[in-house]
Amino acid sequence: MRFLITKIIFQKRMLIFWWFLGVLLLAVFTMYFFPVFKNGNISSSLNSLPTSLQKIIGDKASWNTVGGYISQQIFALRVPIGLSVLSIYIFSNLFTGEEKKGLVETQLSLTNGRTRILLNKLAASIVIIGLVTMAACIGVIIGLKLIHYNYDYINLLKISLNCLLLCLDFGLVAFLIGCISGKNGLAIGVSSAYVFISYLITSMVSSVSSLRIPDKFSLFHYYSNGNVLNTRDLLVLTSFGLICLIIGMMTFNLRDINTNS
Repeated sequence: MRFLITKIIFQKRMLIFWWFLGVLLLAVFTMYFFPVFKNGNISSSLNSLPTSLQKIIGDKASWNTVGGYISQQIFALRVPIGLSVLSIYIFSNLFTGEEKKGLVETQLSLTNGRTRILLNKLAASIVIIGLVTMAACIGVIIGLKLIHYNYDYINLLKISLNCLLLCLDFGLVAFLIGCISGKNGLAIGVSSAYVFISYLITSMVSSVSSLRIPDKFSLFHYYSNGNVLNTRDLLVLTSFGLICLIIGMMTFNLRDINTNS
């Protein structure tokens, strides 16, 4: 079982490669066009847009400073949404897909318990998401070199880690639903809907006051893509993920393994 983590990572090596390359190129190309937007008239045009739409696209300051551009154009929407999709896919397939094939019973017969194999698979999944998140950092750094701009790498690391935490939480929602239901489609559907509804509510809350209460249930409400990270928000994101993890593990350990397609 000590080789299960590396085995899972090796099995998903092509998935990791293509996602890593895709996120890397996304970050590089986004950064490459920063001088064009900075020197253009786009920032002035943003003033005429509704506040809710500016929230999605990014305010005018995000087009004028490299730090704001990185925060708004890379880590506000593109990378978090992309990594959330990947996280949901990976975490929802930890067991639900293998249950239908009868592989889970075989794996459990070779181990000392469900918890051990579950923790190994969770660790492998976290490593995979972490590697792809690292691609965003590398892409930003390469982009900065190409356009001859500087940025504090410590801040970049903080933003990336916060993004990783957010995406892991969405993946753990899928993990929780999968552990409870044993249904892969349900886990992916519900968690994906939660991602997009959460972002929609948080992006519109500044213009629609009635969304302030629902916004408290959105993980994006506690996500900061800027230089300053709020300790309370980090605690909420961490606690949310741990709760999903603990309840999911407890549920999986108690329920019967489903082998029916």
